[in-house]
Amino acid sequence: MTPGGLGPMRYVAPPSMMHNETFAELIFPGFGSRSFIWRVSCLQVLEFISSLAVGQQNGAPATCTLFLMGASWGPSIAKGGLWRLIAPMGLHANMLHLFFNIFFQLRMGFGMERQFGFKKFMSLYMLCGLVGNLISVAVDPFKLAVGASTAGFGLVGVWLAEIFLSWHVLGPHRDRTMVWVAFVTVGCIVMSTMQPNIDMFGHFGRAGYG
Repeated sequence: MTPGGLGPMRYVAPPSMMHNETFAELIFPGFGSRSFIWRVSCLQVLEFISSLAVGQQNGAPATCTLFLMGASWGPSIAKGGLWRLIAPMGLHANMLHLFFNIFFQLRMGFGMERQFGFKKFMSLYMLCGLVGNLISVAVDPFKLAVGASTAGFGLVGVWLAEIFLSWHVLGPHRDRTMVWVAFVTVGCIVMSTMQPNIDMFGHFGRAGYG
């Protein structure tokens, strides 16, 4: 009780103990600069800049540049270029492709990394990308394909599986979850059809594998 009998006193934390969310945390819940997803996203941005420096056409990396830097290409993989199953995760067809993939994987990735841990999440990310590229090459070996979504949509598969398994306990959050699922689905379809070098088969293959 307060000295004047006006009711229970409420504790107010001093400013030093109160945490104000940064702009990054508002957009990307769980943001952490030491996380794997943040580091790999920064590397992907740097690789995009490098691809423009190597050779560009109309403000986007030239097709020959993407090939030289490791785009997925069935005949080269069949001859032993297995590194092309990993390298496409760092390459992007244009600025919009890069922006969408980075935003998407950061939006989902921070929370998932906190849930699974740094090492397990890193393994999941890389494995989804590898398997997704294998599926893509098997379906269309003569498609030159790139995109960080080689791993991002594998995370979508994991996320959708979690939603399915926990649907009965989501309660009032179901509507918001369905809106986000619809947004992700539409985004996947749009980005898969915008440019010839964006890997549509890999998108859905990764989601299925996840």
